[in-house]
Amino acid sequence: MSRPRLSIRRKLLGLLALFSLCPLLILAYFDHRAFDRFGARLAAEWGASLSAQARRSLAAQADTGALLLTHAVDRLAYAAQAQARLVAHELVNQPASPAAGESGRRPAPSAIAAADAERSNGAARLQAVAGELAALREALGLDDSLQEVRLTGGLRVQFPASQREFPRREGIPADLDASSIEVVASADTPWLVVTRPLLAQTGENLGTSALATPLSSLLGAAQPAAMDTTLGHALLVQGTGSGLVVLAGDSPLLQQATPGQIQTLRRELATGESGQRLLRLGESEVFCLYRPLPSSLGHVLWLAPANAATSTARAAANYALASARRQGDAVIPMILTAGLVVALVAAYAARSVTQPVSQLKRVMEAVAGGDFAARVRIDTGDELEGLGHTFNRMIPQLAEEARLQQSMLLAREVQQRMLPANAPAFPGVEVAGLSRYCEQTGGDYFDYLDGRPLGRQMLGVAIGDVAGHGVPAALLMTTARALLHGLLAAGVPPAQILQQLNLQLSADVRPGHFMTLLYLLVDVDRQQLVWASAGHEPALWWHAETCEVTLLNGEDIPLGVDAGWQFKGFAEAPYQPGDALLLVTDGLCETRNPAGDAFGRQRLSELFCAVGAGSADSIASSVLGAVDDFMGGGAAHDDQTIVVVRLTHTQPG
Repeated sequence: MSRPRLSIRRKLLGLLALFSLCPLLILAYFDHRAFDRFGARLAAEWGASLSAQARRSLAAQADTGALLLTHAVDRLAYAAQAQARLVAHELVNQPASPAAGESGRRPAPSAIAAADAERSNGAARLQAVAGELAALREALGLDDSLQEVRLTGGLRVQFPASQREFPRREGIPADLDASSIEVVASADTPWLVVTRPLLAQTGENLGTSALATPLSSLLGAAQPAAMDTTLGHALLVQGTGSGLVVLAGDSPLLQQATPGQIQTLRRELATGESGQRLLRLGESEVFCLYRPLPSSLGHVLWLAPANAATSTARAAANYALASARRQGDAVIPMILTAGLVVALVAAYAARSVTQPVSQLKRVMEAVAGGDFAARVRIDTGDELEGLGHTFNRMIPQLAEEARLQQSMLLAREVQQRMLPANAPAFPGVEVAGLSRYCEQTGGDYFDYLDGRPLGRQMLGVAIGDVAGHGVPAALLMTTARALLHGLLAAGVPPAQILQQLNLQLSADVRPGHFMTLLYLLVDVDRQQLVWASAGHEPALWWHAETCEVTLLNGEDIPLGVDAGWQFKGFAEAPYQPGDALLLVTDGLCETRNPAGDAFGRQRLSELFCAVGAGSADSIASSVLGAVDDFMGGGAAHDDQTIVVVRLTHTQPG
C-alpha cells in the first residue's frame, strides 16, 4: 500500500498558516489602532516637511538669490553706462590745453611730438574727471571695483591707481568700439568686467570705459545674511565641453561629484533653464539647485546637504519610530513565545527537507569529481524523491558528455598539430600565420609548402575555409591537407592542384559540404607570384613602391561543389622586394561589433595600408589586435585565420 504523497509546497503552506498566521492576527488586533495613528502622523509629518519645507523652501531661496545676483549685474551694467556717459561728457566739455602749432606757440617739430602732446593733454583731461569717477563709485556702492578709461589714441588710465592692476580683457576691437559683459581671470581672481564705448554727441568714438568688480562681491549679493544657511554657499559656474568651470566661489561638496554627475549637470545647464537635483556625493545626499544668469555669464549654483534641509522630516520619522517601539515593547513577550514554538516545529520540518538535499549535494560533488557510479537514494514521497530519480538518470548522460568532451579535446589537439607550428625559414620570404577557432575544432586551414626539396626555389602558401564548424569541418580540412601535400610532391601547378582536389573532394563529401581554398606560389628565382583560387576570399597585395593595396582575385567555385568544373589557368604577376601579402578567411572580415556592424574588407584594406611596411609578425599582430578591439570583448561566431607573406630584399643563396 503506497503512502499518501504530500508536496513540499503544501507542507510549507501548512506550517506557515499554523505557526505564523495566528500570531500575526493577534498582533494585528492589538496594534491596529496604534499603527493607524502612527501611519497617519508619519505620512503628514514626513510629506509636509520633506516636500514643503525642504524642496520648496530651497527653490524659493535659490530664486531669490538668483534674482539678487541678476539685479547686482544689472546695477553694475548701469554703473558702467553712467561712467561712460560721465567720462565722455567731461572729455568733450573740458577745455583742452593749447595744442602744438596754435597761436602763441611754436609748431611741433614733428608728428611724434604732436602725438606726445596730444597724449599728455588727454591724460590731464582724464585725471580731471577722477574726482567724478570716485564720487560715482561711492554713490553706487562699488568700493571694491576698479575703473578704467582707454582712449582711441592708446592712452589708458585706471582709477583708483593705487589698487591692483585692472584685469585684461581679450577680444576688444582695435577701434575700441566695444560693449560687453564678460568674466576675466586676473592673478587668480575672477572679475566681472563691463565695457561700454565713449561716444560724443556727434557719434564720434572717443574710446572705451570699463568697470570691474570681483565676482566674490557679486556672489555675496546672491546670499544675504537673512537667507537660510542650509542653502550653502553660492557658486558661479559655466558649462564647457568637458565639464564645469567654477568661475567664483568654493564648495568642497562639488569636488566629490563623479565625472558622470558633472556631465549630467553640464547637459542640464546647457538648456539655460532653472533646475534642482538630488545628488549622491560621497557618503551624503545633497540638493543641487541652479539658476541661469543674464548676458551668458553662466549659472549660479547652490549645494545644500539633504540632512540639514530635511531636519523636520527626520523629526517626524523619529516620532514614528518612537511610537513603533512602544507598540513593539507591548508585543515582545507574545512574539518570543510564538517564535520559540515556530523554531521547534521548523527545526523538525527542516530536518525532513534538508537531509535529502544534503544527500543530493554529496552525490553531485562525487559526480563532479569523476565518480559516475554514485547514486542518490531518497524516499520522502515528494518532489525531492522525484528529483533524486531524475538526477540518477542524468548521471550516465553526464558520463557520456565527459567522454565526448575528452574526445573533442583530443581532436582539437590533433587538428592543431596539422597546422604549422612555426613559419619556415625561406630566403627572400618572411611568413606568419595563425588560426583561431570559435569551437574546439574548426574548418579553417593554412599551410606552408616548401619546394626546395624538389629542387625549386618556391614557397607555397595555402589558406582554406570549410563550410560549417566542429568535427565534420575538421575532418574535411584534414582530408584536403593530405591531398594537397600529395599533389605538391608531384610538382603540380596551382590550377591543376585545385582541379585534382575538387575531383577528390566532390567524390568524398556529401552535398552541401564544400571548401574554399587559395593557393599562392612565391617563385623567388623569377620574383613572381603564381596563384589560383577556389572561391576563397581575395588576398590583399601591398605594393612597397606605391603603398597601395590590390587584390589577388579568382573566379572559380569552391571545392566539392561540382566535380566537372574546369578550373581556369593560374594567374601570375611579378613582385618587388618589400611587397607584402595578406591572406584571410571570411570569418575575419565578417566579424561583428556589439552594434552588429561587420569588420569588412574595406576596413581590412585600410588597416593593411597603414601597417603594410612592418614585418610579417607585426602585421599579423596589428590586424588581429584591431579585430579584437572591433569586437569590443564579444565572442567570435566564425573561425578566423590570417597569413602574412613579406617579400624581403634577401635573395636566395
